[in-house]
Amino acid sequence: MARAACSKLISICKDPMERAACSKLIRICKAPMARAAYSKLISLCKAPMARAAYNKQISICKAPMVRAACNQLISICKAAMARAACNKLIRICKAPMARAACNKLISICKDPMARAACNKLISICKAPMARAACSKQKSICKAPMARAACNKQISICKAPMARAACNKLISICKAPMARAACSKQKSICKAPMARAACNKQISICKAPMARAACSKQISICKARWQEQHATNK
Repeated sequence: MARAACSKLISICKDPMERAACSKLIRICKAPMARAAYSKLISLCKAPMARAAYNKQISICKAPMVRAACNQLISICKAAMARAACNKLIRICKAPMARAACNKLISICKDPMARAACNKLISICKAPMARAACSKQKSICKAPMARAACNKQISICKAPMARAACNKLISICKAPMARAACSKQKSICKAPMARAACNKQISICKAPMARAACSKQISICKARWQEQHATNK
């Protein structure tokens, strides 16, 4: 049942615009700390709940409108100043309660067209009950190399007094200016260093406490993708 996805993954490597990413994928297998993540990536097609998402994840980077985003994401982790942030980003997404929200926040802060959404996220910190947790997050999204650090803000969701802020974060993708962010979220899964986080994001949907949020997140991005795909046609 995984043959179609595997064949697609192989065909991507034949695309000149994807060769750099493919080469990095091959190299990442040699890194001891990445082997487990890579094995999980290969086995992902076997998970019934993840098949559709996985097939879409593989094909998304072929869309002209997201290629630049994919390449940019891959190159960011090569920058010396961003390495620590990249490693921290991978660790943050291992927190069960933060996985789905973590990837969403990454995509929002990464998209120039979603700056209004980022500003809205920053304004959430003005809520009296969330000030302490948000104070450090306010200035982070302004620094391009520090965007990954924005994910630390997701831990707010664990605090009962910050739930209203969390709900506002989930609804950000409904804003017209954030639609591109929804598409970019899918493209993030194409970057080798983000794959482990992406795989964990898909698996979190199995957790009872995250099902509602996951379903909403998946449906939002499906709507945005269909809309963007129709526009491209």
